[in-house]
Amino acid sequence: MNSRIENYFADPKTRNRRILLFAVITVLLSRALIALVHVWYVSKYGGTGWWVTDLNAWDSAWYRSIVMEGYALEPSPGRSEVNWAFFPLLPMIVRGLYQLTGMEPYIIAMLVDTLFLMGIVIVGFVYISETRHSYTQAAATGIIFTFGAYSFYFSIMYTEALYLLLLLITLYALEKKEYLIMGMAGAFLSATRNTGIMVVFAVGVKVIMNYIEEADNEKKSFAGFLKYAFGDWKLVLGICLIPAGLFAFMAYLGWKMGDPLAFVHVQVAWGGEMGNPLRVLYGGLRSGNIRLFYLGVWGIAGGFVILVLLMKRRFHEAMLAMILLLIPMSVRLQSMPRYFIGSGVFVWGGVEFLSSKKLRFLLPVFIVALALMEFLCIWMWFARKQIMV
Repeated sequence: MNSRIENYFADPKTRNRRILLFAVITVLLSRALIALVHVWYVSKYGGTGWWVTDLNAWDSAWYRSIVMEGYALEPSPGRSEVNWAFFPLLPMIVRGLYQLTGMEPYIIAMLVDTLFLMGIVIVGFVYISETRHSYTQAAATGIIFTFGAYSFYFSIMYTEALYLLLLLITLYALEKKEYLIMGMAGAFLSATRNTGIMVVFAVGVKVIMNYIEEADNEKKSFAGFLKYAFGDWKLVLGICLIPAGLFAFMAYLGWKMGDPLAFVHVQVAWGGEMGNPLRVLYGGLRSGNIRLFYLGVWGIAGGFVILVLLMKRRFHEAMLAMILLLIPMSVRLQSMPRYFIGSGVFVWGGVEFLSSKKLRFLLPVFIVALALMEFLCIWMWFARKQIMV
């Protein structure tokens, strides 16, 4: 199987066309399966009958409120939550298209997310195949992003699809030393989700790795590193661009709400006070609550993938994965699987681990298991059961 996949994508004359075809087929087929699951669910359990409404729930409503009404000045009567917690890039895109077309924002979001997901499969395929030198790993990762557990988040008004696409563009541009593209993608990334700015730490680690690999051993020094890093104006500008999206959002909140950190302070309304992530994890595992235990297992899996990335000497990805694991886990275990899949790095790190010679036979089993989990996740999502989500 591995050799067939490698041979299929080996010819450079047809590779790009085949990658595009792979992306289109996997995305459209997987989204069609979600629609079929909805048809089955409605026929068996009932529902609104409109899969757009049934599929968009919880945070989708907050994003829609930003599209339709903008950021609120204060919470709605009887509520403590307010939409300041949700970053602006996705609502801005949907709002712009809504003003042009007048279509339902949920439909617009699902359409653009489908395009974003195709971009994820394409850019992810190129990034993974070039960094891992394996078309098999690239294809397996793309299949998990489209058919695997929690991949339905890439089709609703959540930031998962946009976030992962921008993260992949940032990482690939960093790998190719296209620092201005890296900076622009990173700026959009930091305007998409609060953890977007954390990619700057991965950039810093990668620059250090590049210096160690490229500099002469006898000339390596801290002063030499500073000259290497600051001697490239594109690198400096690219790094400075990354937080621009976050700073723009903070400037807006400061102007409208009088609090540039309103997106942080409002987290208290969701019970989002920061704590010790290991204590949160330990508390969930020993709580006796099946749901918290399940979410905690995802946290343990994330820690394992970080170790895999470290062993593979992918230190910048390990740094990124550690940050993307510890920040949400320092608040609560809720949504850990979504962050795990939506961050991408845990997926391709896990695929790389299962692609070793001794474990290669487990990779198809792993993919099938995740696909079956996706069916269960979608069913629970339609039923509004927060057991696995």
